[in-house]
Amino acid sequence: MSSFMNAYKHLEIPLENIQQATDHFSESHYLAKGGFGKVYRAELMLSNGSTIVAAVKRLTPSNKHGDADFWREIMLLSKYKHVNIILLLGFCYQSPERILVYEYAPKNSLNNHLSDPNFTWVQRLKICLGAARGLEYLHNPRGGQQRVLHRDIKSANILLDENWNAKIADFGFSKYGPANQEHSILISEPKGTLGYCDPVFLDTTFYKKESDVYSFGVVLLEILCSRLCVDFSFNDMRRSLPLFVRNTSKEKIRDVIIDANLLQQIEENSFNTFVTLVYQCLEKEQKERPSMELIVKKIETALKYQEQRDVGFLNIVNWASSSTPNVIKEKRDLLPQTEEAGRNQLGDNPDDEMIKMWSSGKEGNLRALLSTLHEILEPESGWEPVPLTEMMTTRAIRNYYSNAEYITSAVRLVQRGASTREKYICKKLLEILNVEVLRFESEDKVVQQKKRSEERQENHILGEKYDDEIESWTNGRERFLGDMLSNLQDILGPESGWEPVSLKGEWQTRYLSRAYNRSLLLTDPSTLKNRGASMKEKYIFGKVRNILKDGWDSALAEEK
Repeated sequence: MSSFMNAYKHLEIPLENIQQATDHFSESHYLAKGGFGKVYRAELMLSNGSTIVAAVKRLTPSNKHGDADFWREIMLLSKYKHVNIILLLGFCYQSPERILVYEYAPKNSLNNHLSDPNFTWVQRLKICLGAARGLEYLHNPRGGQQRVLHRDIKSANILLDENWNAKIADFGFSKYGPANQEHSILISEPKGTLGYCDPVFLDTTFYKKESDVYSFGVVLLEILCSRLCVDFSFNDMRRSLPLFVRNTSKEKIRDVIIDANLLQQIEENSFNTFVTLVYQCLEKEQKERPSMELIVKKIETALKYQEQRDVGFLNIVNWASSSTPNVIKEKRDLLPQTEEAGRNQLGDNPDDEMIKMWSSGKEGNLRALLSTLHEILEPESGWEPVPLTEMMTTRAIRNYYSNAEYITSAVRLVQRGASTREKYICKKLLEILNVEVLRFESEDKVVQQKKRSEERQENHILGEKYDDEIESWTNGRERFLGDMLSNLQDILGPESGWEPVSLKGEWQTRYLSRAYNRSLLLTDPSTLKNRGASMKEKYIFGKVRNILKDGWDSALAEEK
């Protein structure tokens, strides 16, 4: 081991440096938790005296397979370097600590942005393209290197830097295969994540590069549908996106699962190219799936179609903006950059007084502006009145704003032949709304940061109180889902609604699945919120939910 470690000595970082950079792994530096440990933000001091922001992954000591995964990731990331693969900065191996240090991705992982209404189609395509290029490099490395099969491609393992560039991460399951050959086959025990795994691999235990392609196709599907591939809030086929799509024609897919606000943005040829690619990646027969090289070309084509359409729309916007005679005294940008641009430019037109009266007293209140927009928009605009109360979620407000932005856009007005007067009014309304949405986003960001900080502090306090209780219940059952479900009442309590079951002798998947799905429903955050669960319950149920998910993966592997 010592000679092996010497090959990577230049990457080794002393434990004291990492502890200092993370304030001894304090909650204030905590970023996320994964399957193998926790991730922290760190400011590391370099040998030249400068500092660099990094992400520190501290592996869980109890993970018995951790050493192999740990060194595999170091070997891979030190050899395979690409702009779309996360950069390994260093590591620490001082028993019992195993720590990996990566470049910092401030935009977090892709799965956190899927449902964001401000996440545009062009952004989504560029991220898909970057991730595809990274995976294509792994499948077809240059310079005679061995092919790499990632084996855990999912949206949570695609990180985003400050410029929204995709970075493939988490190589703990990865394996080498011979390069420059059409086929690379591994015989392996089931690995990966529920929902993303190639069904052929689960049936045969033969893992090929086409299995990575299937997983990548699931990520493309998530991008298109603005949701994760598995959602237990559904009680029908929609719970599994891949399964649902395989039973839905390409012609109907836009009507049943794609967010309407996103669909409005997508150019027709871009949509058709992308959807066709998704179906090809999810083909049942592995030989029918495209190579990553072809996938890169298809995404480039979809992006080209979209950007050509957007350039055309921009030309229409410029024409509409400059062809309004005797209304705007000087040519101005459609989107204001300051509050003065949004409010103080009123006064050049007779309709300005009406707009002022409508917006008066609603400064800093995006809800009020959106909920009264019908008072000033023409009925032909297509805007439907909405009662935006203080209880309305942030996501709902963003969705209504996106709809208002579309309805009042110059492009939409030109398309439906709006009058010159209506164009002017909508332009001013859009300026006001854009000022307020910037304020709203800024205030919401502060609120969310405060909320996350409070949650981390509260979870730390709750952990000190209840982690021993959870560990006592879990001890010895980590890999035995039936045993955990049979004794679930010991930790959930009668108020949870859990009915005791006896599954100790029933290891068939159908019995476990029924009880497991019920446990997920009862421990779901929305279920707990609806029945007014205490903070203790929310904390314990959240931990138990994750333990059960791990148990489910182990049960599937054992049955296989």
